[in-house]
Formats: sequence, C-alpha cells, structure tokens
Amino acid sequence: MKTTYTYLASALLGLLTTTVRAQEWSFGPKAYLGLSRVLTVGNEAVLPIGSISTVADGDATMSGLGAFARYDRPHWYAELDASQAQSYAANINVQSRSGSAPLYPSARRYDARLLVGYKPLPWLRLSAGLVGGFNTWKQRDYTADITRLDALAQAEPNPSMRERWQNEADYYRLNETAGKALKRNVLEAQLGIGADVGGLTLDLTYNPGLLPAIDGVTYLGRTYAIQQQYAFWSLGVGYKLFPLKSHLLAPRKNKAYARIQRDIPFVRNEFHVGVGILFEDLNSAFIYENRYTHYVRPRFGWTLGLSYLRGLSGYESGFQTGRLSVVNVVSALAGVRVLPLYSRQHRIGLTFGAQLSYQRGHISSGRSARTVLINGQSVLIQSVNLTTNAGKGAFQAGPQASIDYQFLPTDRLAIGPWLRATQDFGSFGLQAGYRF
Repeated sequence: MKTTYTYLASALLGLLTTTVRAQEWSFGPKAYLGLSRVLTVGNEAVLPIGSISTVADGDATMSGLGAFARYDRPHWYAELDASQAQSYAANINVQSRSGSAPLYPSARRYDARLLVGYKPLPWLRLSAGLVGGFNTWKQRDYTADITRLDALAQAEPNPSMRERWQNEADYYRLNETAGKALKRNVLEAQLGIGADVGGLTLDLTYNPGLLPAIDGVTYLGRTYAIQQQYAFWSLGVGYKLFPLKSHLLAPRKNKAYARIQRDIPFVRNEFHVGVGILFEDLNSAFIYENRYTHYVRPRFGWTLGLSYLRGLSGYESGFQTGRLSVVNVVSALAGVRVLPLYSRQHRIGLTFGAQLSYQRGHISSGRSARTVLINGQSVLIQSVNLTTNAGKGAFQAGPQASIDYQFLPTDRLAIGPWLRATQDFGSFGLQAGYRF
C-alpha cells in the first residue's frame, strides 16, 4: 500500500510539474509591418457642391510598434497585444466644378488585440480574435482658405471670376466634408498563422474591418450615403522576453549544444551597410544606412546607426491637386540587439531602440490657376501653393524595431534582408556586413 501511495504521489507531482511548465506567461515587444491593403468601393455621394467617392487602391495600411502578453497551454493559448501605428484605412476622390482630386488620409492609430489560438504543433499556431482601434486623423484645416475665397468672391465685380472663386471655395468645402466623414473608432476581426522559433514569434495576419472607415458624409445637416470598407495583411514580429531560461539563455546541460557553440567564433564587432525602400511609398523613397554593433556576449550587444532617406513624389492629375514633395531625412539609431537564431552560417537578429530624425523638405499644398484681365485680355496665371512647413527642418524622436536575417558565407562576411518598423512607417531592404 505504501508503495502504491508513493507511486501515485510521484505521478501527481510529475503531472503538476508538466502542467506548470506548459501554463506559462510570456511578455515582450512586437512590431507590425503592413504588407497590403484591400479596399471596397462604396456608392458615390452627390452633394450640391460636388461628389465624393471611395477609391480601391493604395499601399501598405499599417506599420507600428507595441507589446504583447501571452498565456500558453499545451494545445491552445491566449494573447493580448497593444500597439501604436500609422494607418491608411480609406481612400477618397472628390469631384467639384473646379476639378477632381484623390485624398489619401493617414491616421495615428492606437489599438488593442485579444486573440485565442490553437497549436496543431508545439511551434505552429492558428489564431483568431478581435481588434479595437482609435484613429487620430491627420487633416488639413481648410477654414482660412474658405474664408479667403468667399471674401474674394463677394468683392469680385466680374461674374465669371466671382463664380471661379466660389467654385474654389466649394472645392475646399468638399475636402473638409470628406475629412469629417472619417471614423475615429474601428473594429476588426483578425485571422492569423504563426510560428515560434525559440523566443522569436512570427505571425502572418489578415484583418477585415467589421465597421466601415466611412459611413456617410454630412453637409449642411443632411447625410449622404457612402461607405468605405477595408482589409489588410500584415506581418507581426515579436520576441518573448520571459521566461528568460526558456527563450533567451542557452541550455546549460546540453553537451552537444555547448560543443557546437564553442565551435562558433565569437566576434565582438560588426559593421553593416544597407539600402532599402519604404513599404508605404514604394518606388519613391530610398534609404541608405550604416550600422555598427558591439556584442558583449555571443547573443547580445548594443548597436548604433546612421541612415539617410530621400523621398520624391511628383504632381498628381487634377485641378489644385499637384503635390510635389522632396524630403530628406537623416536619422540616428540606437538600441540593443539580440540573436535568437545563432549558428555559424545563419543568424536572425532583433533590434529594439529609438531614433532621432531631422527632416527637411519642400512640400507644396497644391497648384492653382486663375484668369485675370490685363489690358483687356484674359491671361491664365498658374501658381504652386507652399505650406507653412515648406523648406523648413524639424526634429522628431520615436521608437524603432527591426528584424534581419544574416547568411554568413565566411566567418567575417554577412549578407541578408532586413525589416524595420517605426511609429510612422515600415521599411525593408538588403544589407551586407563585415565582422571583426
């Protein structure tokens, strides 16, 4: 009988130990990189001053940084994410008597995700959940333009010029009306497939909007029916900081693993040269950077970098819609670097830190044309409207996170792709490094 009790107690203790190990919490940073956007076209809203319609095109919809907490069981898990991102959930086209123009509004977005998932394999995850977000849209204030044009129209004795000033004022009213239709609160579903490699967690997710980004526009107290639905794909990259022993530190009792680690040369310094482009503005923004990393341990170190970004976008078609911007951004990067995958020829690196950027550019708010009478003849005068920030420089500080893969053909050389997310945009490119 005593032997039976001893056996049962040992079995219960073993089961309890296994359960405690399987039921563990993990926390860490996470970055989301926007991959694509899907927009549906709603009905056109016809107003007395023009029309507003939705457009189905665009770049990546969201890139951002945040943190996650996960509770794991042997075959399922639950996760809570919180992040801040740059979002593009709506495209609009306005058509007035003065012409037409596309609008690509952006918003700073704050969201929380509640996910539950199933694990068909210990490292493979299938997930589903809900995302709630709050958008603070970046919008131009048209009040001064409308007031100025209304005053010109009232003071203009020439009927044709009075009509032209009034049409231009209506154009700005139409843009203002479209901007006010953008929803602040959003609700999305999320479906995803993910994988865990040590402490590294990767998720490919699909987010369809459950609420439209635009649901009607209101002008002079009347609401006109129009909708803009959206959905997007994104890549989530995170790192589980806890428990440290399971995800960050090497096994202490695995002799074969320790022997392999001893065969990998420990090189303390690494210098990289990289080039890339923006996710949100493909083919018009170029990035060049240098990065230096000093490793204090084989898997851990600190890094400093200096990058240069040059963006150029040309005129768009349509009256008063030509926006020409030439932006130069110089950024200093600093952070910590972790290597969750560490072998002689293959490495995955994660970097978390901050960046300080100085931006200087020349940005126009549009172009305009007007006809004036000179010596009894009509003369067309075209002009470019500059914003108050045109030609000015500005500093901006914020967080940044990146992930890169390195292939080492020799112990000194490393090549591979990299991805980065900041509070405003995501970027990707290729890099080559030398270790010494």
